[in-house]
Amino acid sequence: YKKKDAGEIDYIVIDLLEEINDLVQLDDGCYITDSAFLQEYQRDDLKQYRRISFLCEERRVLFIRYLKDFAKKVRNLHFSSMIIVKNFLCERYAVYYDTYEAYGHTDRIRKINRELEWCYEKLSEYLPDAVVTDTSGFQHLVFTHGEFPFGCEPFYYNQGYYQKMA
Repeated sequence: YKKKDAGEIDYIVIDLLEEINDLVQLDDGCYITDSAFLQEYQRDDLKQYRRISFLCEERRVLFIRYLKDFAKKVRNLHFSSMIIVKNFLCERYAVYYDTYEAYGHTDRIRKINRELEWCYEKLSEYLPDAVVTDTSGFQHLVFTHGEFPFGCEPFYYNQGYYQKMA
């Protein structure tokens, strides 16, 4: 967020939902996060590179290694506030206005969400001054639309969730 007059950044908001994608190792020490954009773009040249799953110990080690650098860079930018938004994948979707169904792969969703929780805990340790917010006060809004698998609508949650979060 930039202040209108000063052009300075007032605060930064961080979430880790994109981190659920595999890492693609381009070179020794050079990684990118796979994404819906890369998959849609059908980057065939990326298929030759090694992938590291979100749900593996090697990715955790890399996360910690680069989290230190990330936290240092963010702190050096001297934001007046940092906000960590703990977003997770949804386990259910709306069939109709107030009728919900569970996604068929809830075990995998829960594994991913537990790993995300671990990542948020580590991020909070390295950015102890950050304000952390989550959905604990409004779980009834944690759902998405049935047409999006695993709760991965571009907005991940329904609009009411985001209005309440704000």
